[in-house]
Amino acid sequence: MSATDQPPNRPFNWWKLGAFLLFGLIVINSLSDEDSNTNSDSTDLNAEPDYIGLPDETGLSTPVQSQIIKAARHAERAYGALGDDGASYYSELCYESLNRSFAPAELDRCYAFDLFANRLIENAGKSVGPKMSKWAVRSRWDSAGILSDLDSDDLETRRIAIEAATSRIRVSPELPPAIRRLQEQSAPSTDVDENDASRSAEGLPSDESLIDTGGEDAVSLDG
Repeated sequence: MSATDQPPNRPFNWWKLGAFLLFGLIVINSLSDEDSNTNSDSTDLNAEPDYIGLPDETGLSTPVQSQIIKAARHAERAYGALGDDGASYYSELCYESLNRSFAPAELDRCYAFDLFANRLIENAGKSVGPKMSKWAVRSRWDSAGILSDLDSDDLETRRIAIEAATSRIRVSPELPPAIRRLQEQSAPSTDVDENDASRSAEGLPSDESLIDTGGEDAVSLDG
């Protein structure tokens, strides 16, 4: 192929990248939207009684139930809005926050989120990328666990408990509430006045055309 036949180099689309990042920030920031007003029943649980009975406070080897339920909801919304990229972006931010301020309950949420996101990708029939592969998910857990005060046995017991808990919760993609509201606001209105619709069907003038505007052809309501 000659030099003249080479396709022109297209400039990098910074606008597209910026739009994606902005949309990503909206998604991530809206993941927790309405969490305080949403109880655990909002997540479809198919859990055994021993999981439902887990205390909502962290122990040495017991994961926090509320964090696992929150991870399920966030995985549904992050993946539902941005697919694999949304899941990877959330996971990255989650573990970055652990590096700044470690808390065992937050580690529960990060790991549970990764497990849910991995399953959502697989359920969609897509190939799981390297960032969300089971190996990468486990590697992030192991690396973050070093920051904790838990010994290896407690960490292992905790990890197994999280994996068992997440396996009993069904997840499916959905849009975050903030994104749903944006879509609803931008959607064209399809509302039709029922009276006008029935009048049009009968060949009658609509209510608006019956208003006397003073013109010669106006229909007077007094006459």
